[in-house]
Amino acid sequence: YPLRRQRQMCIRDRYTHLFHRKGFLDEREFSLIERNYRELRAGLPGPDLVVRLSAPLDVLRRRLLARARTIDLAQIVTLDDLPVLEALLDDWLTTHPPRQLLEIDVQGEDEGFSGAVRRVVALAGTLE
Repeated sequence: YPLRRQRQMCIRDRYTHLFHRKGFLDEREFSLIERNYRELRAGLPGPDLVVRLSAPLDVLRRRLLARARTIDLAQIVTLDDLPVLEALLDDWLTTHPPRQLLEIDVQGEDEGFSGAVRRVVALAGTLE
């Protein structure tokens, strides 16, 4: 299954949990989305590698504030939600064996994460 789709599914799943916690989704809506997600995931192979790009929360806050967004995400996801999203991601990562996890600290990376990309590409070549 393409890496991009797996990443999108993880992000959607974590944001779904956040939106439920914030009251944007009621229990019935959340349950429907959860069932759909689990059924989709059940038919897909797990990832060979999960890459987590990490940086301290203050770095993430600065980066988010520096972005020029065309929509106002602050109404939906606030800077205060970053620790919640991190905890949800941590929870999701426990479903993967540690040998399949690669965490890269990107606080000093450029905007394109070129150093992290090089590390992932080099590692991916060894997985086949």
